[in-house]
Amino acid sequence: MDHPYAHIEDGNLYRSAYLEFPALLLEAVEEGTEPNIPYFEKSFDMLATKVRELEEHIEASENKGSFLAKLKHIKSTLHEHRGIGDYANVYQRLHEREEQLEALIAENRQKNLEIKRALVEDARALQDSADWRNTAESLKTMRQNWIKTGSVPDEFTEELEEAFKQALDYFFERRNAFLDEKNATIRAAEENYRALIKEAELLKSMSLSDAKNKVKDLIFAWKALPKVPAPIQKNLWRDFSRQTLPYKKKSGGSTTDERPQRPFQDRRGSRNRSMDIPHVLREKERLLGKLEELENEWNANADQSFKQLVEQFKEAGASMGDKGKQVHFQFNYLAAQIRERLFLENLVRHRNEGFEQESEETQKQLLMEALRELIRRDEQEYDEFQENLGKFNIQTDDADKMMQRKKQSLENRIDAKKALLQKIAQ
Repeated sequence: MDHPYAHIEDGNLYRSAYLEFPALLLEAVEEGTEPNIPYFEKSFDMLATKVRELEEHIEASENKGSFLAKLKHIKSTLHEHRGIGDYANVYQRLHEREEQLEALIAENRQKNLEIKRALVEDARALQDSADWRNTAESLKTMRQNWIKTGSVPDEFTEELEEAFKQALDYFFERRNAFLDEKNATIRAAEENYRALIKEAELLKSMSLSDAKNKVKDLIFAWKALPKVPAPIQKNLWRDFSRQTLPYKKKSGGSTTDERPQRPFQDRRGSRNRSMDIPHVLREKERLLGKLEELENEWNANADQSFKQLVEQFKEAGASMGDKGKQVHFQFNYLAAQIRERLFLENLVRHRNEGFEQESEETQKQLLMEALRELIRRDEQEYDEFQENLGKFNIQTDDADKMMQRKKQSLENRIDAKKALLQKIAQ
């Protein structure tokens, strides 16, 4: 039998060897019979059609990388496919396509890496925000963009996922704590309003003179309570007025200005907060001291303590002058190192199961090793940013400021990690 892709040997039909793949036994050929060549040629033709259709799908698709797994599967099983034809040509075509797709995927993953790095930076910039509603919406949009963005190089996946998750968790934990506290305050205030209404219900059992005096006390107490949501406030005021209005009329007082107002001390609160500079400065110096104590006496509750100190520092108000600026800088500089340390420890624990059971020296080495790796990556990102910065055509002041903020952010991040490395190494 003369066939370019098959031969008979020892009474058996073989598909001939090709490339590095050996000959494949197809069937035994009985003496005096013809081998079933057409059947195996048809089997090969069906395979060739399948490969051609796959190539056409790849060409037509925007997401070409999604076909890589299927292509690899066909290629990996080609050597055992039972057919007769030009397998070497099919294999070569699949091999070339595989290289093209892998190069395309690598390029896309690099783009995805830049996108996700930018999302991490944006999320970190918002994690300390107190604009709860708008920031929550922005972070939810970022999360959707994160999900839509494809994979990054494997060596960056864990680090980026942890960093993005940590930034979002930090904000939403703060927001939830704020809302819980706010709701608790509202519930307590509502209970106090209802207690005043209960007292107002007793007016009818008093003498007119006592009732008039009591109404004044009740109104004063009402005004001193914090506000609750408008619909609740309206209903509470309606119930309160129903009990007190008859006695206010009889006392000749006007009812038009008895609506509860924000207490006088609350209206002055924002001014006092910024005007009481010595008090604010002392409070911020105290919080800086607490932050330094936290760093020196690290413990399992450091994460929660750190969040509380940062929140208290923000709520303390503005402190002006050189001293105020110095305290503000020292607090933020130390906070950046602690934030990096918290991220580092979470990352190392995630990578090393049983980290807490390791010796102190082993834990130290694992932390330093991971931190050096993070510094190398940050420095690589900084170098890439500097290189790309020269290619940008910056035509507006806003764009230039944005680039400078990005540059400063990268420099601060690297400085914080290097300072942290020196402390761990001591």
